[in-house]
Amino acid sequence: MAIFYFRSHCRRQFDKLAGMFETASRMNVLVQIFVICTTVADATADDSSQVAIAIDLLNKNSSDREVAAAALVLSKADGYAAGSEIAARLLRMRLDRPIGDGLELLGEGYRYLFWRAISRKDVPASETLRLFQILIQRERNNSMETFADAPVALALNTTFLEEAKFAVLEGINGRRNANDQAFRLYAALGRISLIQGRHQESLEAFKRADVFLPKERYAQLMMYERDRKTLDYFIYCGDANLATMDTIKAMTLWKKALSIRVQNGESVLPSDPLVERLETISELRRGTKNDWMADFLKVEERTIRRSDILASKITDALACPSFSLRNLHGDNVFFRDLKGKILIINYWATWCGPCVRELPDIQALFDKYKDDSEVEAITITADTDPSKIVRWLEGKNIHVRVLLDDPQQELDLLRGLPKTTFVDQNGQIRFRVIGSRHHLVEEFSWRIEALKGIKSSL
Repeated sequence: MAIFYFRSHCRRQFDKLAGMFETASRMNVLVQIFVICTTVADATADDSSQVAIAIDLLNKNSSDREVAAAALVLSKADGYAAGSEIAARLLRMRLDRPIGDGLELLGEGYRYLFWRAISRKDVPASETLRLFQILIQRERNNSMETFADAPVALALNTTFLEEAKFAVLEGINGRRNANDQAFRLYAALGRISLIQGRHQESLEAFKRADVFLPKERYAQLMMYERDRKTLDYFIYCGDANLATMDTIKAMTLWKKALSIRVQNGESVLPSDPLVERLETISELRRGTKNDWMADFLKVEERTIRRSDILASKITDALACPSFSLRNLHGDNVFFRDLKGKILIINYWATWCGPCVRELPDIQALFDKYKDDSEVEAITITADTDPSKIVRWLEGKNIHVRVLLDDPQQELDLLRGLPKTTFVDQNGQIRFRVIGSRHHLVEEFSWRIEALKGIKSSL
């Protein structure tokens, strides 16, 4: 049964790779590779001759690109010992040769071998280093994984700290990096320096990372549950500050990290390492952990979150695109008629899971401000059939104001699933929220109150 699932997994992976082969003849080779791979999968652990023959056929009769594709198919089924081991053997046989026509996939092959080595205790550290060094030479599909994540993993799992740091510096100095990329590279440099015990050097690297983390990102990052790298930045930058005796800064950063985790819907227990870090600071050694956590969540966490959200206000001129969109009844709604009010624009679709999840909260927000003459709230949908939208909304008991998107109009600043844009009375975009939120009504109200000039208290 396991072999059946393994072969099915191989087939699915080959389907994904099939687009790389443009001609029928190349597709025939792809089919032959699949047969060889499944032959390998069918071999028993003791049938080394059958495995050797299949690998030899694949190695001799296929290009570097095809060999790498086949090996990657096998590697994807990492839960099966046969696939994992054979993929590693196959890749090593071909990857040690000069690069041929499969540069991209061969680099991907080294990426697989490196992470496999990191996760296994039976791989010598010298072999892990060798794979790492070749990885940074050949793998360019995911430069942040190559020059930021892989060096940190090497530093955490081996003693090759200088080699790890050198790779990060190569990523910093050898390429033009966007802000997010520069942020991740300097954060990686800070963490490796922290592992080395070079605390001041680590702190300087983290300060450089902060330069590439715009204030708007502070609020935005809370909306990305996958953005663990940014969360790690606050945790380890806090560690670096504590090591350099700045306990207040360390406490601030750890609390920010804790706030982000809470807003991402994570359960934080008193035994959590982040709470343990905060407990090391004497100012917090009052009462029990449960008491401290309860007080933090009631007041301080909301204060941190509100401060970050208000700090994300866009101060540079960013005009909201003008639009003329039809509502569900076929009438035109013009942006010019909405100016002079605080405008809340939510972009959504019925087939967008996060959009659907947040719609009841969007409805609650609309209801809260429906009688406020200073605020106008609308939604724009990516759906195209008004009658279907009406029925769908009725089934959900949602009655928000809906406009139909027009692909011919330049509304990219407003589009996103889900995305909410806050426009001030002068038609300037001041806040943008990408992704769904756990405390939408509260957080969106803070933005609206800020645009109205209201200094509300928590």
